[in-house]
Amino acid sequence: ANDLRTDFLARIADAADQKSYQGIPVRPFILGYYRDLDIEELQYTDPKRLALAAIEHLKFALKRRPGHSKVRVYNTADHRSVVEIVNANMPFVVDAVLIAVAEAGLGIDLTVHPIFSVCRNKEGKLTSVEVCDPGCSDGQVESIARFELQHIPDQTIRDQLARSIRDNLA
Repeated sequence: ANDLRTDFLARIADAADQKSYQGIPVRPFILGYYRDLDIEELQYTDPKRLALAAIEHLKFALKRRPGHSKVRVYNTADHRSVVEIVNANMPFVVDAVLIAVAEAGLGIDLTVHPIFSVCRNKEGKLTSVEVCDPGCSDGQVESIARFELQHIPDQTIRDQLARSIRDNLA
């Protein structure tokens, strides 16, 4: 099972068509991004789609002001809705999303919740990202979480969901 995991994570990382983004190496980010996921959940998912999702989240995480959460809810080309969060790691990040999603009457199909030790410059731009084991305290520890939901066609509902999640994280 461990070989299956290693092989599948490598296939995702190999599917990335860029080596770095704004100075951040993409391969270790992707490997860390998906490392805790149940591979059985993902084995029938196109590795290219997973690589692109991780890179898009890295782009979203590139800049964050200290003390502020970044939350976005958007639709993908394959008719899914996605919630992405970049936040200082704290207890109950996932719960904050679960509550908001449940209150909206929606369900979550996939949760990706890696913890990274990051360095940011004084403008809040990422300068390094390292995989972080739970309980690590190296540098600034951030949650970079992604939740895939059923399709939400209405922009107003997506905006309300993002606001609700932001409020729950505050």
